[in-house]
Parts: sequence; C-alpha cells; structure tokens
Amino acid sequence: MLRRFLVIQLLIVFGVAALAVSAPVCSASAVVRVTSSSGIDRALRVAKAKGPGTTVYFRAGSYSHARIAWPGGINLRGDGIGRTRLDFAIDFGSRSVIGGSTESMGLTIGSTRAASEFHLRDGAQRTRFRWVRFRGNGPYLWDICDFTYRWRDRVVRRVANAHDIVWTDCEFEYTGDPGGTTFNVWWDARSGGGNVYNLTWNRCTFGVKNSNGRFGSGRVGMLIQPSPPEHAPDGPRPQTASDPGGIRSTYFGFDFSQVTHGSGQAAVGGANGYGFRIWHSTFVGPASFTSFDLCDYVRAWAMVAHKLKSPNDVSSAMRAAAPDRVTTKGVDLRRVWMAGRFVREYGRHVTLAGVRISQGSFIYHVRAAVRSHDRQLYGF
Repeated sequence: MLRRFLVIQLLIVFGVAALAVSAPVCSASAVVRVTSSSGIDRALRVAKAKGPGTTVYFRAGSYSHARIAWPGGINLRGDGIGRTRLDFAIDFGSRSVIGGSTESMGLTIGSTRAASEFHLRDGAQRTRFRWVRFRGNGPYLWDICDFTYRWRDRVVRRVANAHDIVWTDCEFEYTGDPGGTTFNVWWDARSGGGNVYNLTWNRCTFGVKNSNGRFGSGRVGMLIQPSPPEHAPDGPRPQTASDPGGIRSTYFGFDFSQVTHGSGQAAVGGANGYGFRIWHSTFVGPASFTSFDLCDYVRAWAMVAHKLKSPNDVSSAMRAAAPDRVTTKGVDLRRVWMAGRFVREYGRHVTLAGVRISQGSFIYHVRAAVRSHDRQLYGF
C-alpha cells in the first residue's frame, strides 16, 4: 500500500509539474486595447514588444492616424464593420489576421475623404482578412503591383511579391474616381519582377454602397494584368501618334525574352500553387461597369511573333502556342454575380462555374450582412 501511495503521489507531482511547464503553450495570446487615436502608436509599440500573435483591439469608435505599415505577425480586430472605423490606410505584411472569425470582430478601414490605397508590402504572405470593409477615395482602392509605365523604368514600389493571402467576408467600397479600379493586381513581368499567386477572395462584395448611397465601384471591379503595359512606348505594341493605344501597331522589333514570367500557377513551380480564386462573391456597379478584367501578353506575343496587323488576326492555334510566361494562369471563379461585363483577353487554366455576368445595376445584389453594414455606417 505504501509503495502504491508513493507512486500515486509521484504521478501527481509529475503531472502538476508537466502542467506548469506546458501552461504557457495553452495560454491566450496577448491583447492590446486601443480606445483613442492618441493611443495607437503606443499600442503598436507594446504589441511589437510582446511579439507575433499579439492582437491590437480597437474598441467601437472612430480613429484617425497617418498611413500605417502594419507590423508582421500582429493581428488587428475591432467590434464590427459598422462600429469600429479606422479612418486611415494601412500597408499590410505577413502572417497577420485582420478582423476576426466572427462578424462582431470585424472593422472598417480607410476614409471616404482621402485617396487611401491599400497595399501589401513586398514579400507579404499568409495574411488573412475577415469581416473587413475597405474604403478609399482615389484612383485605386487596393493596389497589388509594381506598376511601371515603360520597360526601361525601375521598379517603383517593391510591392510585387505576394502569395497565400485570403480575403473572406470582406467588403470593398470604392468612392473615388469614376474611372478607377476597386482591386488592381498588376505585377511586374520583367526579369527580377515579383510573383503574385495563391490569392483568394471568398464571399466578398466589390462595390458596396458609398456614403452617397451609390455603388462605389469606379469603372473596373477587379483587374488582373502584367506590367509594364504592352502598349508602353518601348513595349511589344508601342504607342504611336496615330495609335495611342498601340493595339494595332505594326512595330515588330520587341524582344519578348524580356518577359520572364506570367503570374498564377507557374509562379510557384509546384502542384500546390494556384493563381487567383474568386468564390461566392459579388461585383455590384452601374450597367457600364466592367466587373472583371483579365489580361495577359498573349495577343501582343502573337502579333509580334507572327507580324500581325490586328489583334483580330490572332488565331486559337497562336494562342495555344504562346509560352507560359506571357499568360495569366489559374483564375478560378465560382458562383460569382457580376453586375457588369467580364472582359477576358485570354489567360490559361481559367475556370468559370456558376458565374452570372452583366446582371445590370437595377438590383443591389448583396447579402443581408452587407446591407446591415450600409445602415450602420450611413443610415440607409
């Protein structure tokens, strides 16, 4: 009996010790609370000192600040899209959760009064956005690109490399230039340019109502396109005085070896990669609106390679023979409602399933949650 009693005692002691050692692993992540605009900088310093996994929590209210480069590994949440409003733009990095798993943890970011573009910093990966409404008043709302105007230009903003980013239950409210773009994905296809792949939008709404009660969509909902543009003055189909768009240029001297990669599946070089997934999402806007614009260099390649005078002369055989590096690959749209057109140049590995196109703007086709957020933010 004594031996059994001692064994039980030792087991209890070792069990308690094991629990004591493992307790920190099971403890909740640190939360830093923000209740006023003046406390934002201090909260960020504290969160970075505590380390990755820390959450900066903005209680219900409005907050102002200059643009913030959000620290990698630090999470951000609020009290809901209609309740927590950050009236400034943010550049996001890697391994953060922005918003939360429930609607009550979401928030609104950006201002309807400023040209506040949202960016991913170079190398951004594994960041998740959930229940977030993004607002802005400029030529773009979201801009993921290293856009340049000429082939001889240097990279302008080192924001080209981005992968494994997910937006779920997010709302994109573009309130600015009627000729602008809500979500711009325009990567640098030259040697040394960045790769953009494994991007997912699920249950998102592009073009939610703005402060005037109108569709905040600009001219294009989402644009996926390589840069520099093919019609750059030193590009494959250069601009000329008689043909500013360059689309019918008869200049055939461009060296296509300068285009080193497309974007999408081939960017990762493996079976786990995909390009762009847009699932269960809605693009609302005016009837003249282009919901989705998918571009590549296939037409330019075929025109230069075969010395064609018109893009209408590009045949299916020419498109099939185009190298992977001039294509946009792995675009998957499932159960998507588009108020306006789907403009598709070509692309490769493009899947459309349950996509309704050119539905018109007579119906504000959004989920009840989005309409609820409209009422909370603007009263309609």
